Amino acid sequence: QPPPQPASLPTDVAAPRPPAGGRGGTRGDDTEVVEALGRVGAWWHICSADEVIVRQDVSIFSAELKRLRSGTWIQQAAPAEQFTRGPARGLVRLPVLPRGWVTADARSVGGPQYVEPAPRWCVVYGSGTRFGDVLVRAEAALDSEELAVLTTGDVVDQAGPQETVDGIVRMRILLPEWAAPPPPKAAEVLPNPAIHAAAAQATAAVAASRLAKLRASAGGAPCCGWVTVDASAVGGPVLLERKGGWT
Repeated sequence: QPPPQPASLPTDVAAPRPPAGGRGGTRGDDTEVVEALGRVGAWWHICSADEVIVRQDVSIFSAELKRLRSGTWIQQAAPAEQFTRGPARGLVRLPVLPRGWVTADARSVGGPQYVEPAPRWCVVYGSGTRFGDVLVRAEAALDSEELAVLTTGDVVDQAGPQETVDGIVRMRILLPEWAAPPPPKAAEVLPNPAIHAAAAQATAAVAASRLAKLRASAGGAPCCGWVTVDASAVGGPVLLERKGGWT
């Protein structure tokens, strides 16, 4: 159990009391943007044993929208904010998609850290071809649409829990803006450079169209895709290794 909060300050899981004014609703407290904490579109993992309340706005007294269990994934909607004075000084609030705010870190007021940033992963597999090393697909299914291709050394952000599909570990990632389009289907058997260039251009155009639709449906939020992390259970290679964070 987290340490008890001061009597004048509710915890993230306590029932709200009427605010006394000020943006934060904590007797006139102010907040400031914490630019260094995450970024818009970043994914976070609820690490607290307690439920986390999603509230209507940055105020810890604002209306409750819903509650999230430990282990839930949430996506950052805008820069985090931190209270700068009063009983909530140092408490960090995080705006999340599709709407609402959660407490990210209450350690400054004797509470717990509620969320952890998703780990980052590095592509370590080399395919030996000039067309890239790891395919990014639209879904966890191994036959879903190809969105892009990553190359050895690329670093990506995890965007959800891993899944095992037919013995292969798959993972949702934030799709980097710089990711290359997938190669043309007959890339390895096109001896004519002109034909290959035309096929690659057509494939890139199709991939760009898919990504445009994905971004439109996401309402401006970063797009996601799926990659294979580890196929060793079925005799394949390890494609990505974690750079940091939790398992």
